[in-house]
Amino acid sequence: MRSIKYARRANADLEDIADYTARTWGADQAKRYIRDIRLQIERIASDDVISQPLRVARSGVFKSRINRHLIIFEQTTEQIRILRILHEAMDVPRHIGS
Repeated sequence: MRSIKYARRANADLEDIADYTARTWGADQAKRYIRDIRLQIERIASDDVISQPLRVARSGVFKSRINRHLIIFEQTTEQIRILRILHEAMDVPRHIGS
């Protein structure tokens, strides 16, 4: 399994998702959803999920879906770097930049 590194923005995204989910559906649901996201990231690191290249100006960026969110990441043979975790309705290219 490759190592996992989170960009600061990805950590902030996780906090925002947890806060929103807790306010809307309760703390237990927020814990489950964050756990599911982290498990999906572990699957990405283990090559256990199919990821798709993301069509943005920045090359080498991939996405993987978990429920209504997209995990945006870069990868090497040794590591995956989680760039963002964005809701599917968001303008992904705008949030990724170049």
